[in-house]
Order: sequence, then C-alpha cells, then structure tokens
Amino acid sequence: MANYTITGYLDTATSLVDKIKAIDALIDAMDDAALENIGNSGTISYRLDDGQMNINTEFRSVEDVQKGIFMLEQRKQRYINRLCGRTVVFRGRSKF
Repeated sequence: MANYTITGYLDTATSLVDKIKAIDALIDAMDDAALENIGNSGTISYRLDDGQMNINTEFRSVEDVQKGIFMLEQRKQRYINRLCGRTVVFRGRSKF
C-alpha cells in the first residue's frame, strides 16, 4: 500500500466526482483528529487509509487543521462548480 500526501491523494482521483469524494474523506479524517485534540496544545496527526493508499499528516495546532479543512472545502466547491456548471449572473436593478 502506497503512502501519499494530500495533493498526491487528490491527484489519484480521475473524475470530479472521485475528487469530491476524496476531499470529503480527508475532511472527515481531519475533523475527527481536530475534535480529539481540541484540549491539547501539541501537534495533531491524522491518518486516512482508504484500502488502497495511506495518508499520514501532522499539524501544529487545531487552527492549522481548521485552515486545512477550509482550503479543502474551497477546492471541493470549485470541483462542484465545474461539475454542475454553476455561474454568476449580474443584473441591473430593473430586473428584480
């Protein structure tokens, strides 16, 4: 079984749906690790093993984990936007 970084793990997903599922798995693992270590001030580590590959990562604090989750959620939203074709339409006042 291969060991990967977060980026390497996401790169192994071939479709947008697979990338979204991979991000969800990462967020769940990071969330669990953060909840277990909320009272601790040391490093936080988590491990994700999906049966095909392992990810071991360490963070300095709960805040770093939260920043990582936020960044993954942003990336996930970009993938969802590409998958669903979401766009923004700007309209003048008279169109309301």
